[in-house]
Amino acid sequence: MHTITPWNTYRDERLNSWPGIGGDHDCVLSSYSVPGLTHSCWRAPVARYIWDLENIENSQWIVQFGANDDPVHEHFSNQFDIWRQGSLVPVSVEWDEMRLESTVELSEVNLCNYSHAVNGLGRFEVRPVNPKHDSDLIHSWVTQERAQFWGMANYDKQYIEFIYQYLDVHPHHDIFFIAFENQSVALVQLYDPRYEEVGDKFVTQAGDIGLHIFVAPAKNPVAGFTQGIFNTIKDYVFSNSDNKRIVAEPDSHNIKALSRFKRLGFVFGEQVELTSKTAQLVYFEREVR
Repeated sequence: MHTITPWNTYRDERLNSWPGIGGDHDCVLSSYSVPGLTHSCWRAPVARYIWDLENIENSQWIVQFGANDDPVHEHFSNQFDIWRQGSLVPVSVEWDEMRLESTVELSEVNLCNYSHAVNGLGRFEVRPVNPKHDSDLIHSWVTQERAQFWGMANYDKQYIEFIYQYLDVHPHHDIFFIAFENQSVALVQLYDPRYEEVGDKFVTQAGDIGLHIFVAPAKNPVAGFTQGIFNTIKDYVFSNSDNKRIVAEPDSHNIKALSRFKRLGFVFGEQVELTSKTAQLVYFEREVR
């Protein structure tokens, strides 16, 4: 008699009617209702599995709904009936046993051609990252001792290439280089903080753009060079009128980064606990004219 009532963000009446389920508290078909008041259940196992540590091919599992989050897709709820009966399905571990249903081509993000002239220095440019061709350069930067707070010191080149391939097609990330005189001098990642862990730690605003920036080691440091890099990033970000504020989350122990953000004019906010660090939130708001 129980009916599952999953929480969802879809406005689709079809999602409000699911077949009945059995079970009660503290059993395999554990579905929680309020007896005498309603048979509607909003708590139940999201997955069940039996893992055979000796023979992985004997393992079985089931998820509550399906493998696709699109309500019109065939795999949105095609496991529900199996789940509601308390049954399991085999875990496929052999690639040759997989069946290709469809392919999706992920296109690279084409950043606009953007350049910024800095008096006394020259012209800085925004250049897209090509993960395959640029992984050697990125690896040489982020594995140096000075890059310990970037978090990739122990990564090999292949893994770094994989990470930036992922970021390159991620819908909420942009990656690019800042180039000067045709030489890459900084690695920049822009992201939507609402889709990251940090977005749960502060009150996000419409128009927030997250920033990670890695300035390459300089052979001959030039006064004002880092400011020129940031001015290029700032002007590039705010060339889109929808972007209102830059938010960064440096490690609270990264004294050099904190000093740099202070020199660049960022306003310091609260410290927040993330999985990998204690982060110091810093903000740079768009100038209102």
